Amino acid sequence: MKKTLISSAIIGLLAVSSVMNVANANFLEIVNGSGGAPNPSYQEAIGDPGGTNYTNGPTSGASNGLGMPTDLGGWPASSNFAADTSFGNALGITGYDGSYLKLDQAGMVTFQFMGKGDSVDHDIFQLWLNGAWTTVWDNQSASNGTCGVSGTTPNCSSSLSQQSYYLNAGLIAFQFENVTTGDFSVNDGTNNFKDNLNGPAYFLGVDPYLAGSQYQTSGAAVYAGLTDLPFGLAGDHDYEDLGVRVSVPEPSNLLLLSAGLLGLGLVRRRRSASATDNLSA
Repeated sequence: MKKTLISSAIIGLLAVSSVMNVANANFLEIVNGSGGAPNPSYQEAIGDPGGTNYTNGPTSGASNGLGMPTDLGGWPASSNFAADTSFGNALGITGYDGSYLKLDQAGMVTFQFMGKGDSVDHDIFQLWLNGAWTTVWDNQSASNGTCGVSGTTPNCSSSLSQQSYYLNAGLIAFQFENVTTGDFSVNDGTNNFKDNLNGPAYFLGVDPYLAGSQYQTSGAAVYAGLTDLPFGLAGDHDYEDLGVRVSVPEPSNLLLLSAGLLGLGLVRRRRSASATDNLSA
């Protein structure tokens, strides 16, 4: 009986601790090269209706895909999109180029392949795993699978299109490579270029369905979109040549888990107290 009471108390304390720490759950931040807030002049709205329009889903061909969300794709939070002057003021996801993605605390991170848009070049997305750069997705491979959209959230039909890893806090070790040209863009605080004048670059934007406002800099899900050619050379500025959605468990889910643990502890305590009363009687 004492063991039961002790176990219940431990479960209750852990649950309460979990509830109290939900606000400190790991989340993703868009930062500058020094880890601070991104430069406001690096703000972008990506509304390319050809490569990122969510109505042009993977059913049109395994080599295509959704890219990044635009308002044309049926997402409900229209106020979280902004006009993209490069594409006739089409409303698109808001975020930053020339910036970097940081994981606030160590934890599980999920990467979802959102397709290659209308890219012609051979591009890959790599993570630094077990001491080496490992290709997670290749935009020329038909075996990737592609994450579609069911309602308002990505729905990945193939396990190959969604991968999860436990990562340490700090800048997430990923890179995009244009294999055709041999050029890289790396999430290292240095090698991601504003307006990709020197080579490939990627855009980062908080999932507009989860965001509370435009140009948000942190959240539970961030889209990373590659533009694979220099802007000054080829006029490439659409950030949809290889799309990746990066996400962490949402605090609300952690809260539910914590509340469940707390409830379990309380039930056990009540049962134990009831048993004690019965024996005393």
